[in-house]
Amino acid sequence: MTRILKSCQKLRHLFLRGISFVNDTFLSVSELTELETLEFECFEVEDSVFDTFILVAMLKNKTNLRVLELSSETSKRNNERLSDFDEKAKEKLSELIGGLVSLRRLTINSYDILKGLDGKIIFQRLINLEYLLLGDNLVCDEELEVISEHCLKLRELRMHYTYGFSLAALIKVLCKCPIQVLSIRYDRETDSGLAAVREICQSCSTLTHLYIYFGHDEEYQKQVSIEEDEAPLYEAVACEASAGRTSICFCSAYL
Repeated sequence: MTRILKSCQKLRHLFLRGISFVNDTFLSVSELTELETLEFECFEVEDSVFDTFILVAMLKNKTNLRVLELSSETSKRNNERLSDFDEKAKEKLSELIGGLVSLRRLTINSYDILKGLDGKIIFQRLINLEYLLLGDNLVCDEELEVISEHCLKLRELRMHYTYGFSLAALIKVLCKCPIQVLSIRYDRETDSGLAAVREICQSCSTLTHLYIYFGHDEEYQKQVSIEEDEAPLYEAVACEASAGRTSICFCSAYL
């Protein structure tokens, strides 16, 4: 694989999925300076721990990159606290992703990759971003505020894996960005009850599709969802609040 990549210096679109790679393969991607699309799904690396510095090397000199998708399996060490060394690496990775000013689509679907990244650094310069999907991790209100101030072309926001943000912070994004598609995880108490759905649909004049995803309650070992007879109520609220513009869909599997 490394030999192939080294012979394709003009490559513009690269999809690396479901293969076990060695570090030399990762590093050879850093030499592909004309890439416009990089979709990278890693299931296994040499030391079984996702190496942030390899990602840093891969993303150097990618000024033309328009699509970036980073995915990985969650490692067995995902609950460990980041060391000072890891934190510095994550800060460098945040700066590199934030410097990809030509990005139109960004997907980071990995707990291990997202852990320790600074969204305030990442989103401040991504002024051309149109699509954003964030994986299973904490997203704070300050990061959503940066998105609302700088990602003013954002049309599709998928946060059905994420948690920790307030409805008020999400509404800021919806008021300032031309969001057409929004997905969030179901939370009866806060983010996706009837009142929240009404506010979401009223706040965003461009929203046409609202997806609410059900999770799994580990404490009670059951699917978290609305009652069957509640679905028409949600649909009616979304329709009324948006003057018929927004449709709502409940999903039990992530799209």
